[in-house]
Amino acid sequence: LVALAEERGTLEDTATRQLIARAQIADFALEALATRMMTAMRLGTLDASAASLIKLGRGLHDPERAQLAMEIGGAGSIAWAPSDVEGSGEAVNFLNGRIWSIAGGSNQIQRNIVSERMLGLPREISVDSDKAFSETLADAKRWGQSRG
Repeated sequence: LVALAEERGTLEDTATRQLIARAQIADFALEALATRMMTAMRLGTLDASAASLIKLGRGLHDPERAQLAMEIGGAGSIAWAPSDVEGSGEAVNFLNGRIWSIAGGSNQIQRNIVSERMLGLPREISVDSDKAFSETLADAKRWGQSRG
């Protein structure tokens, strides 16, 4: 981000410096979280479900960081020349920024894992846990028809 701001000539801009500071603080916090959780899991003092907390952190961090890069890079960051097969790093990161929040279980799934397995909170109420998925879909279609 610093190099991007230097390239754009906005490194001395107060707003740009604030964006860079936000990103660096978030980077540090995520790295500290990952280090602490991984160490505790390795030592056996923390259940492997703690990895969900790390994944949730990445799922929240990456889109935010990609957005900050786009703000620092400005309009020139969103597009790139057709001959540039790699594309603009900022634009590619922005487009891929949601990967961690979806792949391997969405942020909501990770929140459920953390709340149930790490914090010991009760599971969400499920009225269809004894049904096949096809029955659940059929019920949802019927409910949609009865409302409309």
